[in-house]
Amino acid sequence: MINLLLVGFPAFNPLSISIPHLVLYYSPLLHISDFPSLQICEDGIANNDIPSNLIHLTKELPFIIKNSIAPSTFNKYHSSWKKWVNWANHNNISPIVPAKAIHVALYLTHLKKARGTRGAIDDAIQGIRWGHDFNGFPTPTNNKFVARVAEGCKRLCTPVKKQRDFLTQEDILELTNSVDRDDIAQLRFIVIILLGFAGFLRISDILNLKVRNLEFDEQKLKIHIERSKNDQLSIGNDIYINRSGNQSCPVSFIRDYLLKGFVDLKDKNIFLIGKLKK
Repeated sequence: MINLLLVGFPAFNPLSISIPHLVLYYSPLLHISDFPSLQICEDGIANNDIPSNLIHLTKELPFIIKNSIAPSTFNKYHSSWKKWVNWANHNNISPIVPAKAIHVALYLTHLKKARGTRGAIDDAIQGIRWGHDFNGFPTPTNNKFVARVAEGCKRLCTPVKKQRDFLTQEDILELTNSVDRDDIAQLRFIVIILLGFAGFLRISDILNLKVRNLEFDEQKLKIHIERSKNDQLSIGNDIYINRSGNQSCPVSFIRDYLLKGFVDLKDKNIFLIGKLKK
């Protein structure tokens, strides 16, 4: 057993790992809480001794591992992992990693009583699995006993509310046939509906659209999405909605909405869907 040196964190005690002659340096740019119990197994990252001339490269490992997934995904899993760590510390559970199946089962039972939601159970399972994978250990969430406890907890949790029915093409036709195109509130509402329906856009994407993101021609409407939930690299995406020529044509409604003067077309940076004035 040798010490794991935490450079930049003198207040923390060194951790021990079971790899002979390995000293792993943490980057001081990362907070220690990002790696609550990072250890490396012999069958994980290193199987052999690290030559002295390569030791300096080990300081990059925490940063590289953290960036192996998207920041939002890291934050989600890390938050769930920290909840397990805090609960285990509070109840004098040891070891935290690798966790024992019975301890994880008790934690899930605690969440069922304290939170009572399926989401809390799923988040806990994902967080504990991620924490063990991150630290190079087999996860207890694959244990059949833990899996049965998790499934039982979810079945006993408060049932998920039934989702509302989705809009059909017939619903869209009925809405467009009844809308008053001279009413700003109605026209604004139907534009939002048609953008979501025809462009497969989230409400956040629609509300972030600006006049500069729209480009009309005789056949279609081109919409440039500058950034969306699935666009992790922020490279943008173009969506095309064809003119249909019928009563429910989304391009026609959006064009009317712009030409009615509800949006200042001179300002290309103005949002397409603005707040209604009282």
